[in-house]
Amino acid sequence: MPEIKIAARSSPLSRAQVKEIESLMPEITFVKHYIKTTGDLDRSTSLREMEKTDFFTRELDQWLLDKKCDICIHSAKDLPDPLPKGLAIFALTKGVDSSDSLVFKKTLPDRPLIATSSIRREEQTRQLFPSARFIDLRGTIEERLALLEKSEVDGVVVAEAALIRLNLSHYKRLKLPGETTPYQGQLAILGRKGESSLKSIFSKLDIRKKALSIGLTKPEETLEKNIFHYPMIQIIPQAGAHLHSSAPFLLFTSKVAVDLFFDQATPCPDTKILAIGSATAKRVEERGGKVSRIAKESTLEGMISLLKEIPPKERHCFWPHSALSRDVLKEFFEKEGGTLSECILYDTKVYPPPENLNIKEFDEVIFTSSSCVDSFVHFFGTLPTSVKWSAIGPVTEKKCMAMLR
Repeated sequence: MPEIKIAARSSPLSRAQVKEIESLMPEITFVKHYIKTTGDLDRSTSLREMEKTDFFTRELDQWLLDKKCDICIHSAKDLPDPLPKGLAIFALTKGVDSSDSLVFKKTLPDRPLIATSSIRREEQTRQLFPSARFIDLRGTIEERLALLEKSEVDGVVVAEAALIRLNLSHYKRLKLPGETTPYQGQLAILGRKGESSLKSIFSKLDIRKKALSIGLTKPEETLEKNIFHYPMIQIIPQAGAHLHSSAPFLLFTSKVAVDLFFDQATPCPDTKILAIGSATAKRVEERGGKVSRIAKESTLEGMISLLKEIPPKERHCFWPHSALSRDVLKEFFEKEGGTLSECILYDTKVYPPPENLNIKEFDEVIFTSSSCVDSFVHFFGTLPTSVKWSAIGPVTEKKCMAMLR
């Protein structure tokens, strides 16, 4: 097996985490690179109210994107949300104890001084010691515990997993009550999207649920789900679609319609674009368009609510869409007034899954449109009963429920 280049933070805890991965995969030779990240170098910024940023991962992930390494190993709780474009989670490990611990040397006084970097940990400590005082905390685990050894504080709150990995379980400590940071104690292995062979090497460490997505595009991967993408629908563009209109409003009700429209035409500068939801609006912006209004609900009913804000005399719209689109928009214009010019841009057809696809190998099947539901039923006869299913959007969910009756 070829050597695999690892990048990780340079702290003692990070090095221990790399050793943990090595011990789980003794058949692989790892070439290790240890890097100081922004979070390691910046000791003044407080972590107490920090969101899910790349504070502790930025430089490592750039190494990965620059192909200086094959994978990065992170504390899963430190991952930014969303991940940098081009990166994917190869595995989420089982990890070790996820609890938080209050470490101390001797019996705590009536008003102990506690060092912690987290508001949540402070509140949980206060449940045990209501009169406790608190100071902010930064640095490696060893540096944090040094405050305790020097008697500069009475207690330090750290992750139990850190104590275990650094062989520091001899310290006196109390586990704090309540929930901890999601994925604390677990490790995340990151790689570049599309490198399936490398991802498969680490699959044996991945404890995430396996989800099958059968829509046109793969949903963003998360720490909760390892998503496999096998489209069961395909788009058939309609030849000779007339995309030029003088209507003052242009309606987009899907990302597919956006792509097919912009492949062939450009909106007039004074045309106001209305988008069915944030995802469709984002695609318009990516294609160089400018969205005037976004429907609050990502359904045709949501678009109707937006159109109701336009006076009937001004409600002149052009709507490029799928041949399978529901008639509710046409019915709205017939009843409420205005004009609607339509253009059928594409049709949606079933697309066969791989012959060896075994639904029972997955924990969940994700449906992203009504067409996905129809296609699944076409090939498998019914919705999955042996695994969980989920639907993205109320219309798709309604379609799923109808199939269950």
